[in-house]
Amino acid sequence: MPAELAISLDTWNLYLGRSRSTVALRCSPDGRIREHNACAARLFGQREPLADRKLTDYLRRADQIPLDLDMLGASAEHNSLALIASPSGKLLYGFFFAEDDGVLLLADVLGEGDEVAEQLGMLTNEISDIGRELRQRNRELEEANRKITELSRTDPLTGLANRRRFFERLDPLLALARRRDLPLCLVMADLDRFKQINDTHGHEAGDEVLCAFADLLRRECRREDLPCRFGGEEFLVLLPYTRADEGLVLAERIRSRFAATRHLDGNVTVTASFGLADARPEDTAQTFVARADQAMYLAKAGGRNCTVTV
Repeated sequence: MPAELAISLDTWNLYLGRSRSTVALRCSPDGRIREHNACAARLFGQREPLADRKLTDYLRRADQIPLDLDMLGASAEHNSLALIASPSGKLLYGFFFAEDDGVLLLADVLGEGDEVAEQLGMLTNEISDIGRELRQRNRELEEANRKITELSRTDPLTGLANRRRFFERLDPLLALARRRDLPLCLVMADLDRFKQINDTHGHEAGDEVLCAFADLLRRECRREDLPCRFGGEEFLVLLPYTRADEGLVLAERIRSRFAATRHLDGNVTVTASFGLADARPEDTAQTFVARADQAMYLAKAGGRNCTVTV
């Protein structure tokens, strides 16, 4: 309710209950009336309660299009319509509001539904329908754009973040760590002798192993961490607010669990080499990644299936 009205909810409910010109009623999702005020009962010529009766028995759109409560209640936004009441034939203009368990209608009684009023009602509904359709199209477009953006930042094979998403996240985290003297850690992992898996078992088998490693990263990482596929069989895990010793514990846990897992129907074991770097005040995104990469290659040179920190 607009702040400038500054009236209490009790006062608002009292007004709706006693108003002679404003219809207020609630419907269940199937369009049956659950609550109504006295104005609605008078308008519909009912001395008995309207509860559990169909709203469409008493109201129709001024343009003769069927009143579709499912459509009107599908959005959290209000939907305006011009309506004709039965049996009084009076014209109403009101708003349908989606609620958690149904639809709320608030409508003003404008007067007798003569030909001019009904024509205006038809035009009003046409404009309302166009506006509603445009809002729906905009929502669909926004959702499509969101999905496209998400896909552009996601590795299609593993579902992890990709290189683009990694650098989008890294730059602000580096700046934050530098400004507030916060720890930031980066782990790079590379699957050992991965080419042999592709050459021996085929690329589909290689993809299966990559997805298994990605799933392990998802399980082991915290919500604030960012595991990503950097390219090929290389992976990165960005660890905000994490010291090097804490990052080492995580890297070693992932390494040991991956090495203990049998892949491809239990016929193959695969290991990975890990390099770890913690952020320095002078680091850029490129130097930070380069040091983690250097540490990973030292792990490769040191016999593979180990973690090296620089």
